[in-house]
Amino acid sequence: MTCGMVRRGARVLALLAAAVSLGGCGIMSWIHGGPSNLEPPAKLHHFAAEYRVRQVWSADIGGGAGAKFIRLSPVLHDNVLYVAEPHGRVRAYDASTGRKQWGRNLKDTEIEGGTGYADGRVLLGTRSGAVIALNAKDGATLWSSTVSSEVLAPPRGSAGVVVVQTVDGSIFGLDASSGKRLWMQEHAVPSLSLRGTSTPLIVENVVVTGLANGKIAAYRLADGHQLWEIPVSQPHGRNELARLVDVDTPPVVSGGTLYADAYHGKLVAFNLASGRIQWSRDVSAYAGMAVDANNVYISDEYGNVMAFDLATGASVWKQTGLHGRWPTAPVVIGDTVAVGDFHGYVHFLSVDDGRFVARYHLGSSAILATPVAGAETLYVADQDGDVAALRLKARNRSMP
Repeated sequence: MTCGMVRRGARVLALLAAAVSLGGCGIMSWIHGGPSNLEPPAKLHHFAAEYRVRQVWSADIGGGAGAKFIRLSPVLHDNVLYVAEPHGRVRAYDASTGRKQWGRNLKDTEIEGGTGYADGRVLLGTRSGAVIALNAKDGATLWSSTVSSEVLAPPRGSAGVVVVQTVDGSIFGLDASSGKRLWMQEHAVPSLSLRGTSTPLIVENVVVTGLANGKIAAYRLADGHQLWEIPVSQPHGRNELARLVDVDTPPVVSGGTLYADAYHGKLVAFNLASGRIQWSRDVSAYAGMAVDANNVYISDEYGNVMAFDLATGASVWKQTGLHGRWPTAPVVIGDTVAVGDFHGYVHFLSVDDGRFVARYHLGSSAILATPVAGAETLYVADQDGDVAALRLKARNRSMP
């Protein structure tokens, strides 16, 4: 697919805000530092750092996504970090030391949906429409199951069921032991949509996911029975690009409330059981969200990072210093919110008011995948296949 081409009748390559401006080529040239038809990124200004950032360990998984707009976030479970890259390399690292526990090279496999974990299995989705389960202990292949089309989001699993969403609007429930299909739900996909899908969320045997038609839907995990479907955004505008309403942002849950956002849409708080809307705010997102005990944090389509009160949706703060730098989804770690950006920086913001409190330059490669937070450590993967473990310490404390 070349610059300026748009493929209709299926999912299309409309990358982030490039989808509503001049297409994907400018954003890819930006990743490589070349000319761009996008708005220049905000310059980073000096600030008095309140924390020091130490790189505890790093590893090179090899390969990497490069210019491909593929966001493969690691997954952390029982102090093991599982990492995949698009060319089929999968690695497991001791999360404390970075020591490699095992590695697999899946030949002739293009991983685009990963990395997931459930019931002792590492879960991956592929460009060819396969879901692969590896043994989390040694990386051995347990099963591979064919679904209807390309998988761009990590599979998720619970209670013996693996759930995966495909780019053609289908959602599958697979048996976690064998990969056998248990159920399937189909949804029509608009003729033009962002290249991506929401990551299914499983809460108390309910599957919740966003759809390309601007809706959030909930299904019973065991059999796929639809419980409710609620619109987050309605198409509007004079052309199809302006009418994009994909809910590709993975929903998050706090207590009994579900938070979801749509591109060109709204940030909406739902009652998880009934689907009843509790509040909504006009904000358009593409990357993802995070929550803590007080706020929901979000990176909007312009690169601003914002916090909203969980209960009321009232604006708490807005950090505009990353405008145009395309920050990742926020991640809460300690009393900070962390995001990566297109120029290889990791930024730490105060949860209280959004001020910058620390910054770390991982390297020249873009960070597109959402970082992963452990108890005290942040794990970050970039587009070159490098992964690093970062730890914060307040400047008035000694660094171990």
